[in-house]
Amino acid sequence: MKLWKYFVKYFPQRLVKTADLPPISNYIFCTFPHGIMCSGAFAQFAFDTSDFAKQYPGLTITCHTLNTNFYIPFSRDYEALLYQLNKPCGRAVNLVVGGSAEAMKSKPGIYRVVLKNRKGFIKLALITGTPLVPIYIFGEVDLYDQNIFPESSFVYKCQQAVRKLTGVAPCWFRGEGLFGILPKRVPVTTVIGRPIPVQKTLNPTSEEIDKLHKIFIRDLVALFDEYKYQYIANPDTSFLSVED
Repeated sequence: MKLWKYFVKYFPQRLVKTADLPPISNYIFCTFPHGIMCSGAFAQFAFDTSDFAKQYPGLTITCHTLNTNFYIPFSRDYEALLYQLNKPCGRAVNLVVGGSAEAMKSKPGIYRVVLKNRKGFIKLALITGTPLVPIYIFGEVDLYDQNIFPESSFVYKCQQAVRKLTGVAPCWFRGEGLFGILPKRVPVTTVIGRPIPVQKTLNPTSEEIDKLHKIFIRDLVALFDEYKYQYIANPDTSFLSVED
């Protein structure tokens, strides 16, 4: 649809490829950060409006949100992911791992990801033997400003209660246009990292999960550090914070 092509051009949105992803395997795309509206992941992966198909020929991508249901055994979301990853090669599932918790931390110029205790996607990768692909979207946190309230405040506690009950973050944000709903017009660049090989392990131990989790964090931080000099105004003083 032309509407989504205009959406991509509005910022504008851009996709950066760092390595080939041949369709001889399936992949788990792990996208950070969520931001307020998840605009980068939506633009690049939800619709065929970018050059993803040209840069990664043979890959079919589906988008998923990794929410609290992902951690419940035999839940609908978990089964849907297993279904996709057990299909023939050439599939990529995109997970916005930080979810609504990460949305509540989103603020221009601050780089925070909720990943420290998120290990469900790691276990999924091990069970299916699917390579993990770290992705960082530069500019996502700059699209909206947000009032972040102290954790001890009544407003913050209400926000958390609503988020845990509904899975939606009730963020107090503002952008541009009427009522501040429109995102700010700043460049958004989605950098797709190199795949992390994963050995299929049907019953992974906590030690195996922790080991792969550490490797993933290392590669995500390295991706951020490598490309921040191209897409962040103050790269020498900007660092990626991995949080709960």
